[in-house]
Amino acid sequence: MPANMSKPSEVGGGGFDIATAFAAHYAEQDKSSAIATLKTLIDFLSADASGSVTELSKNIRYAINTLKELDCRTEVESVAEIYFRYITLRAEKFVVSGGGAVFCLCSTFLKLFLPFF
Repeated sequence: MPANMSKPSEVGGGGFDIATAFAAHYAEQDKSSAIATLKTLIDFLSADASGSVTELSKNIRYAINTLKELDCRTEVESVAEIYFRYITLRAEKFVVSGGGAVFCLCSTFLKLFLPFF
């Protein structure tokens, strides 16, 4: 992990392993880094315990940087950045402290972008 990037204290509820989730999704999706990245970020968001939009943004950025360290392909960075922009823009319209908001964000994102993969 780069020196200027610290791990948020409650990332993924404190127990989400980004590397393990990415590896599992990568293996099940015929070796697609883009889909594995997207599914890992969705799982991460579902497990995240952020209490504010700022904290959510910081936690997602941490997850993205971790994924880019795991797989340096352009498709990982592209999918992750699109996901980050969508979630952080949409999160302002939802109350972040409830699981319902996370489910709504994830399901809306999936409906929009998963058909392209």
